[in-house]
Amino acid sequence: MPDCTKHGFTYINGAYKTVDVPGAISTVVNGLNDYGDLVGTYTTNDGGIYGFLWLHTGTIKQINAPQQGYLAIPMSVNKALVVVGEWGGGSFRWSNGTFTDLKVASDSGCPSCNGAAGISNGGTIVGYSMKGDSWRGFLKRGTDFDFFPKFENGDSFTDAVNDNADMVGYGGGATIAYLAKNVESNEGTSDVEKSPAYIKFAYPNSSMTIPFGINDKRSIVGGFWDSQGQIEGFMAIYQ
Repeated sequence: MPDCTKHGFTYINGAYKTVDVPGAISTVVNGLNDYGDLVGTYTTNDGGIYGFLWLHTGTIKQINAPQQGYLAIPMSVNKALVVVGEWGGGSFRWSNGTFTDLKVASDSGCPSCNGAAGISNGGTIVGYSMKGDSWRGFLKRGTDFDFFPKFENGDSFTDAVNDNADMVGYGGGATIAYLAKNVESNEGTSDVEKSPAYIKFAYPNSSMTIPFGINDKRSIVGGFWDSQGQIEGFMAIYQ
């Protein structure tokens, strides 16, 4: 997280709105749900960084890791106000004030090398974990917990999922964005899914494209690096 002041924002019907946690010197918004509830982190004057859930009604709730000295980074929230993210111990799930450490399998040399990145309204969770000396995307749906094969034969990160089990992420030797539709239809016989039908995409003339979210209508949002190295946002709709 670069040492600079940041302002969160929302973009609704073509209009930007700045989002700053009161009293914070920097605010980062990582996710929102269909109601407009937001999650992210904020920084205070003394250098403290805290996770937050900002309800559309105006109430702000702090999300803290269970162990002092560890930062909880909320990444996604669904309509039921279930929040997922990453912390020093790996992945977490937070609901109604209860912080739960998600047990995600990782290489024995780095048991906390994983992070939950997205949650659908139905409770499906996606993220990434270090397995076999490379980052691999995972999906947790009920009691089903699956890891995906490498994407483009390199590190793979799964960032978001919708209720159709469409997921987006990125990976490969160069950073390549992908959409995989209805991945649960490719269910394998073990904890490794069959390779999804990855649909690669990139913002035109960009050097790197990273998707952060997808809704049930397959509207995708994320960021890209333009030819001058500047970071900009995008929205794409896949039919």
